[in-house]
Amino acid sequence: MGIFAARATKRLIESDLAPTGNWLEPPSDWPAVDRADLLTLAALHTLTQIDVEDATSTWAAAGGKVNVGEVAGKSLRSLLRVEGGIEGGCRFVLGAVDPVGGFARDWSLQATPEAAGVRLTVPSCRTREDTLVNADLFAWVRSAHAQTLSDGPPLRLTDGPPRLDGLVESQPLRAPTVFHDASPFADDYVMPLPSAFRDGVRILVPATEREPLVALLHACGLPVASGPGTDQGLCVVDLDGGRPGPAARLRLVGGLPGTDSDELVIELPQESELGRQRTFRAMVCLLWRIADRGHAVCPQTVRTLAGFLEDCGVDRSDPDRQAVFRPTWKPDLPLGVVPLRPGTSLPVALCVRGHGDSLMDCLAAAQTWLVVRERTWTRGMRAASRQNNRIYSMRRPAFLTRDGNRLPYLRYAHTGVADVETAVLTGADTMWFWECVLKSSVGADGVRESVLMVDGLSQTDGVLGYGAELLRLLGAFARLVRSVEPAAEIRTITLEL
Repeated sequence: MGIFAARATKRLIESDLAPTGNWLEPPSDWPAVDRADLLTLAALHTLTQIDVEDATSTWAAAGGKVNVGEVAGKSLRSLLRVEGGIEGGCRFVLGAVDPVGGFARDWSLQATPEAAGVRLTVPSCRTREDTLVNADLFAWVRSAHAQTLSDGPPLRLTDGPPRLDGLVESQPLRAPTVFHDASPFADDYVMPLPSAFRDGVRILVPATEREPLVALLHACGLPVASGPGTDQGLCVVDLDGGRPGPAARLRLVGGLPGTDSDELVIELPQESELGRQRTFRAMVCLLWRIADRGHAVCPQTVRTLAGFLEDCGVDRSDPDRQAVFRPTWKPDLPLGVVPLRPGTSLPVALCVRGHGDSLMDCLAAAQTWLVVRERTWTRGMRAASRQNNRIYSMRRPAFLTRDGNRLPYLRYAHTGVADVETAVLTGADTMWFWECVLKSSVGADGVRESVLMVDGLSQTDGVLGYGAELLRLLGAFARLVRSVEPAAEIRTITLEL
């Protein structure tokens, strides 16, 4: 029986050459998009067509053969991921996310362009009793991607920023049962919002430092409007991150009666728990930016802001802080997810034509609206062992780094613990759920053309891995580009599901 299974596995993972249609030439009006990008977008289309719902994977073994006894208690619903920019092509990977941020892979399928088509190979796989783990799903992915390579992905270029309405839906994650393992998105938590922020913020600052403070607010990289003599105050900073509906904003109000002080007022709309977490993180990052740059020009304001931010801080040295964690989902608490539903127009790239020197700053600012999720895991039978073995981690936006240099790749990744305002860097081997890359080139007319492209995605249970965070990034990035470069043209590439 083992011989026959081994032979069947060998045939299943043999290299194959998939022909491509004439779609693999970048259209002339798609800035900074090349053949490798089109191959990645084709893989993203294949990813959205696969049903991973009933597949499970184990993080018990890193590779090779998996023993049945290792699977118990160490399985999750499988995560299927596309990784762009691999050997000039892209790669599909199926596996399980372990509790401390590793990714145990069942198999990987590499798509590499050649002169006669795209070569499909299997760089790695693991077996159970000589049979490829999740073999049926592998065969489906391989067949579906060969069809995508033949037909081309259904892409569309439209003018303007991405249309995000209706893409995020509130759904409860499917709870684990005897027949279905836990979701890789389970056990996400957030810290409770500090009382200093919960009901809105009012901070007194000296009026003598008004002029440099206004200058700092205008230089913060967020949408700012000035309105002296109006109910807007001296200036107002949008904290909505491009979200529709009532906006959070920071106002500087001058000339309080009977005092020599101005007031920073942060107005909070009614929004969900995660929405309020986004606003809180954006506010903290903004105030830290002002405090960092304002030491020389408004020292009293900086001291006041530092005191407020200290009140909003979290003691991450507390070994028992999981006691105050708040779950981001439970059976009676729906979660904002992006379901993979036919008829959906999924934004996968933002094209920007015009001056682009500030786009990296826009990307860095846009990620401050993404939620930082807390994670914890432990092992052991006794309470003392479980306390000593407890590990904390996070899932959050992080820039890819190489040789100490920050690269223009932003991932939603499993990371170590850091404060919410910290710009986190991550290595190439760290677990991640989606990735965007910012690229620029100069067109034939001498105008800079840039693209923020989704270079990697993951999915399970019919939803994108942290898809709501990806869409929030794209929306915030477009909003910031419009603010700092009003003359820039923005167009959106969508994948038609």
